[in-house]
Amino acid sequence: MKHLITLTLFALLTINARPQSFYNSSLDSTIAVYIDKINADSAQSYMQSLQDFGTRFCLAPNRREIATWLKNKFISFGYEDVVLDSFPYNRTWNNVYCQTWQYNVVCNYPGYLDPQKIYILGAHYDSYVKSPSNPFLLAPGADDNASGVAAALEVARIMKQYGYAPKFTIRFMAFAAEELGLHGAYHYANKAAQQNMQIQCMINNDMISYDVGGPLTWKLKIQKYPNSQWVTNLATQIAQQHTTLEVTDSTQYIGNSDSYPFYLNGYAAIFLQENTFTPFYHTVNDLVSSTSKNYTAEMIKVSVGMLIHQNGIGLNTGVIGIPDRQIASLHSNFPNPFKDQTTLHYTLSEDGWVSLRVYDAWYREVAVIRGGHAMAGTERIRFDRGNLLAGMYFCVLQTDKHRQAIKLIITD
Repeated sequence: MKHLITLTLFALLTINARPQSFYNSSLDSTIAVYIDKINADSAQSYMQSLQDFGTRFCLAPNRREIATWLKNKFISFGYEDVVLDSFPYNRTWNNVYCQTWQYNVVCNYPGYLDPQKIYILGAHYDSYVKSPSNPFLLAPGADDNASGVAAALEVARIMKQYGYAPKFTIRFMAFAAEELGLHGAYHYANKAAQQNMQIQCMINNDMISYDVGGPLTWKLKIQKYPNSQWVTNLATQIAQQHTTLEVTDSTQYIGNSDSYPFYLNGYAAIFLQENTFTPFYHTVNDLVSSTSKNYTAEMIKVSVGMLIHQNGIGLNTGVIGIPDRQIASLHSNFPNPFKDQTTLHYTLSEDGWVSLRVYDAWYREVAVIRGGHAMAGTERIRFDRGNLLAGMYFCVLQTDKHRQAIKLIITD
């Protein structure tokens, strides 16, 4: 980083990208499923790999090597649209004029419903140490900010591995040259505004791994922006409902990290940060060994929950956590599209709890078809549109171990 009141879903605004104003048990359970997949060892391994570069100072000659490593990491998770967003950065350092190219890393996960709307999960990957240390030689930057990059990588990993399909595009970003003036974020946010990108929210993690007191005292500090109260409310809600974190908020450092240029360009933004500021800030002792992997994992949960809350339960994510056999299957309805009625049918391989519900395109629940205990086998159900307007809907089957959705198209 550069130099408890529980909120309900009903209390949050609903316009466009804003949090939905209704309680959705399927959405809440989806958040819980994906949060459970966060792996503290995985997040720590990303931090260690970044520390192992020795320095990530933005003027050091290995800056493209680091950006390429990050790009390849996203590709290894299964993402296809990963690019380096290059921009020039020139300055004098210790009486030497440095001409450089810097590289933001941009990984796109396209939305299935409206890919033009974008949610950014970002962090800066460069690091710095203060004089008399030499940042060209050693700047490990584990907490600042390998921890934030680890959040973006870990969320990207679990979403791809477990088949989460977002309604809107999720853009994972690792920003360059933050430590010397937020240059990567300014480059991208200014360009986004000029191109009228529909960025709904920028979630920024910067320094999320230092802990001194253990789980009973874990806290999240939200750096909140004046134009983004709904985002602060959402982060608070997710933290209180899905983590052990106590939430505090501040405006002290809002201008000191990559979320700030997005805020200046009119985009909603939030900056998630550890509550106790590390004493190893900008020193050669900012090492993975000085961080807490479990606290980091708990902090990452907030980003996962926020993104899923805004992007829905996903489509046809299949069996999560039980890959060996299929527990349930929701088959295509017939006819589809339909005007008045259609036939839904699903198959259970074992007895158990089942929910079958219909949601509109904004994931508002419009019909409950089944709920409760069901016997193994196939059931066919006639679904009457009733007063539903023409348009696209989703039928969602959920059991204790499975979630799947199909599209329903109603015509007039």
